[in-house]
Amino acid sequence: MRYAEVLEGTGRCGRDIANGVWVICEQTSWAQPAHLNVELPGAGLPTWGHTSLALLASETAATLAAVEYFVGDQLDELNPEFRPRMREKVRHPILEPYLQRTDYWWMAHDKPFTNNWNPGITSNLLRGALACSETADERADYLLKAVDVLDHFLNVYPKDGGCEEGPAYWDHASGRILDSLRLLHQATDGVIDI
Repeated sequence: MRYAEVLEGTGRCGRDIANGVWVICEQTSWAQPAHLNVELPGAGLPTWGHTSLALLASETAATLAAVEYFVGDQLDELNPEFRPRMREKVRHPILEPYLQRTDYWWMAHDKPFTNNWNPGITSNLLRGALACSETADERADYLLKAVDVLDHFLNVYPKDGGCEEGPAYWDHASGRILDSLRLLHQATDGVIDI
């Protein structure tokens, strides 16, 4: 839907996008059930107030960021509550923990291991931060955190770029770090140029 609306720009899909956004924003967690136990062992269900910053959660944040960027004005015309709700759901349970914490296993701060989650989540959160940051300083904080997290990835990842989950995951690992570097380059007007 959002792609059709971006391409057409007619407003034909606006209400459907709005309904989808609202349903997504009402969900307790955006993590897949298999990933809920990664951060809060034994929970088994999404836990209110405890964010599970996993792959699907970051992908959902990136999707809402794309909606904000491409059709946010159209959502304002339907109801001015949509954009603040989207931003809050991207910022509070997703972006803020990413910025404030270093104890997610995939960040590789405390352990000499990481995998495709590191650049995958980081590239998604860069999209969220670029679309939903409220100030230039806040955006800069997210960019610096992304550089730090990606440095940990590069410091422990195999030189061949292979992923322990197999060659099909190349785009989720090495490919996503290239995506992250492209986003950093664009966001800094070429200051970060790797």
